[in-house]
Amino acid sequence: MMNPSSGKEKTYYDLSAKVMEEEIGIDWWDVLNADATCCPGHSSEADCVNEGGSSCVWFPKPNNDIAVAAGGEQCVGESFVKCKRRNGITSCCTPGCNPDGTPNPNAPPKSGPNSSPPNCGPKTPATPAPVTPAPVTPAPTPRPTPRPTPAPTPRPTPRPTPNPTPRPTPRPTPNPTPRPTPRPTPAPTPRPTPRPTPRPTPAPTPRPTPRPTPEPTPLTCAQDVNYNIQGYACQISGDPHTKKVQGGKHDFQGQPLFKNLDGDTLNSFYYVAPCNGFTSQDMPYSVLATHYHWGTRPVSGVDYFTIELTATGGDKIYVYISSELRGYATGAAATKDYDETSAAGLVTPLVSNMPIIVGGRFEITYTYKDAKSAGLVIKIDNDDNKKINLYMKGQMNRELNADTGSQRYRMHYVYLTTPDAYKCMACGLCGDYSGDASTTQLVLCDGTIEDVRTGWDGNKTPEAYDIFGLTYEYNYFNDNCKYDYDITNNNKNLYYEDPCDAGIADAVEQECQRVRAENAQCCNGIIGGTVCADLEEDCKFDACVIATDTGKTADAIAEAVQQVMGETIKGACTIDGIADAVNPGNVLLGNYLGCYQDSTQRRFEWPTSGVRRVDDYNTAECVRLCVENNYKYMGLQYDNECFCGDDLDTITNMGLRDPAENQCGMKQLNTPQYNAYGCWGGSW
Repeated sequence: MMNPSSGKEKTYYDLSAKVMEEEIGIDWWDVLNADATCCPGHSSEADCVNEGGSSCVWFPKPNNDIAVAAGGEQCVGESFVKCKRRNGITSCCTPGCNPDGTPNPNAPPKSGPNSSPPNCGPKTPATPAPVTPAPVTPAPTPRPTPRPTPAPTPRPTPRPTPNPTPRPTPRPTPNPTPRPTPRPTPAPTPRPTPRPTPRPTPAPTPRPTPRPTPEPTPLTCAQDVNYNIQGYACQISGDPHTKKVQGGKHDFQGQPLFKNLDGDTLNSFYYVAPCNGFTSQDMPYSVLATHYHWGTRPVSGVDYFTIELTATGGDKIYVYISSELRGYATGAAATKDYDETSAAGLVTPLVSNMPIIVGGRFEITYTYKDAKSAGLVIKIDNDDNKKINLYMKGQMNRELNADTGSQRYRMHYVYLTTPDAYKCMACGLCGDYSGDASTTQLVLCDGTIEDVRTGWDGNKTPEAYDIFGLTYEYNYFNDNCKYDYDITNNNKNLYYEDPCDAGIADAVEQECQRVRAENAQCCNGIIGGTVCADLEEDCKFDACVIATDTGKTADAIAEAVQQVMGETIKGACTIDGIADAVNPGNVLLGNYLGCYQDSTQRRFEWPTSGVRRVDDYNTAECVRLCVENNYKYMGLQYDNECFCGDDLDTITNMGLRDPAENQCGMKQLNTPQYNAYGCWGGSW
């Protein structure tokens, strides 16, 4: 996303220095106070970023959650923003913001040398004049002697003798004004507790309360209440190509050899993570994929997954899984990096079909399927509505790890489901369930929505090689997710050369088509949906890249296609519930309309003649046909006759069928899909 006015490139490298300064050399309370008092009030980015005394962040979009939390301010203190990102959108992030005025126990401790009040520096808009902290006596009023002493007051002065002492009665003060007694006995305390304000320091602030606490986000997820679609299973294949949960694809590769200034390798990306406004306390798991760069080629593959679990007390548990890896690690020394944690001897192996409980709330079951595939189920809080299913199939690129001497697949087909209980708070490279982001869009870590195009040609779609993972790179997500993000400007001038030899591209495409046809029974009779069509499209590129490296011969092409597509289809056929999980109806915002009567007077627009049959009960295929042909309504008759149309009045003009005739639903009755789509079943 372009930063509208400044043109400054806001990158992890610039920010890391600020973070270090902030955490090592500055008193957090002073910084937070400066954030609260110095930054607000600016109406342009130029004024905001030039503010003295505090690092201020400009939000071009006033509806950003952080801007809203700051009372609608677009210019917000960097430390305030960082606190919100780390502790949650509803957390206390300014001094004394708790109701009783006590410091926030979760705030960073005072550790820096700077204990003086913040100096905000000059502001472009006029700041309110500093308030003198003695509001009891106003500035000397024009001496009230204009009144000619109407009558001696009953209490002239405490001293009866009218001696002209130096200051007996500096002002006659004849009238008993509400504030008489020039200064006889000053109020019991010169400043009686400067008006109990929520903040202990009487800093001039435009907001009496730090910020109105937004309504807490409901933590119970319910479709059509706080998320809108059932969604697909997220699927990743090849280089990698990702089928998002809301439909549509992207081809994010990253640059997994790149490092930031701290020496962190930018190779781990959140495919599932809490959305903006949620934390690991709300959604106690995240899913990271470690990408592996293929030699001199620009593309990558998924090496392994790390499931990051958060126990009730906040401790982290890391579960590692691929077609050949399986284990978990706990303790402060464990990290999301399998190789690093394994080298330290901290990984406990998982045994196939032997569930274990870790962290008091996570039941982990690993399943060995064959030499190239494995499954993992994690059940949270012993609740079947909180069950994560992950399947991985090694495809190609089985390479040696020079450090460990072991080999493993560095490119996988991945099938991943999100529990219903967390669909209202799950984002990441797998997409989201809100229904707000279209099939061509992605919700970024700050809650903004951006178009992310398909394609791996770095010259045409630079976002595919974004070093910060479209905001979901591990370090960026956890440390720096605060600015509106430019997804087109972080590929570090990648040089892209097509790794697929154009001379074999046609032969590869024909072989991909042949292998899909060879697996028609599995594709159409078991999996359904668009899984095989998507794998065929991925195959055209992935198999071409592999065959380019392995000889470019007919045998090399056939082997590559079999590995990335043929075996992947066979593996997908073994996944329990895959047909329901990839059903196109899961991403439609549709309603069941009823079972209607049939007649020659009833007319669907498609097919224009004859009957289009689908496999028995395959409503997903009928939905796909209607969507592809741009129709709003679908109907399934006699379990396998598919119809599509737009004119609902004509389609339903014969009225509803009488349920007593038992002609509705047919074999779809009592299945989970029965009410998932528009009109279907029986006769119209």
